[in-house]
Amino acid sequence: MARRPAGESFMPQHIARALAQFGDPGTWGVIFKAIVLTVLLFIALFWGAQWGLAQIPEFAWGWVNDAVRFLTSLGLAVGLVFLVIPVSAVALGFFVEELAARVEKRWYGGTGRLREPGIGEMLTVMARFFLSVIVLNLLFLPFYLVPGINIAIFYVLNGILVGREYFEMVSLRHLAPREVKKLRRANGFRIFLAGVVTTLALSVPVANFFAPVFGAALMVHVYKEVAGHGKKHRNP
Repeated sequence: MARRPAGESFMPQHIARALAQFGDPGTWGVIFKAIVLTVLLFIALFWGAQWGLAQIPEFAWGWVNDAVRFLTSLGLAVGLVFLVIPVSAVALGFFVEELAARVEKRWYGGTGRLREPGIGEMLTVMARFFLSVIVLNLLFLPFYLVPGINIAIFYVLNGILVGREYFEMVSLRHLAPREVKKLRRANGFRIFLAGVVTTLALSVPVANFFAPVFGAALMVHVYKEVAGHGKKHRNP
C-alpha cells in the first residue's frame, strides 16, 4: 500500500470535505438515525443508573444519606459527560456503512473493493472502544482535577481512542483486521490528529450531536489517503 512521505498530509482538506459532506441531503438521514439511537441509548443508561442508585439502602444518619445522594448525583452527571464519546460512537457504528458509502461515492467515484465486515468484528470494535473510554478516563480522573494539564490529557487520551475506533470502523469495510492494524500503526499520527479533531467536536455542546458523522466522514478521507486511494473525483 502506498503511503505519503512523512509530514505530507491533507488534513485541512480532509476536514473541509468532511464538513462539506453535510451538504449532501442523504447524509442527514444518517445523522437523524444516529441522533435518535444516541438519545435512546442515553435514556436507557440514565434509567439504568437511576434504578441502580435507588437500590442504595438508607442509613441511620441523615447527613450520610444527604452525602450519598450528593455524591451519586455528581457521579451520574460526570459519568454521562464521559459517556457522550463512546455512546455516540456506538450509535454511529450501526450506520457507518451507509455514511462511508456516501462519502466514497461523492469524493472518490465509488466504494472500491469491499469485504463486508462481519457483525462480530464491528461489535468487537465498538465494545472495546466503549470499555476503553470509560476505564481509561476513570483511571485518569485524578489528573482531570489538575488545572493546566487536564485539558491536554483529555484530548490526547480520547484523541487516541477515538482515532483508533473511527479508523477501524471505516477501514474494516476494505481490509482484514490484520491489515487494518498494520496500516493504523504505520500512520498513527495522522489517525491521532483526526481523532483529536473529532474529540474537539464531540466536546462542544450541540455540535456533539453531529460530531460522530463528521468524524467518520473525516476518517474515510484519512483512510483513503494512507491507503493510497487519495485521488479526488470531485471538489466541494
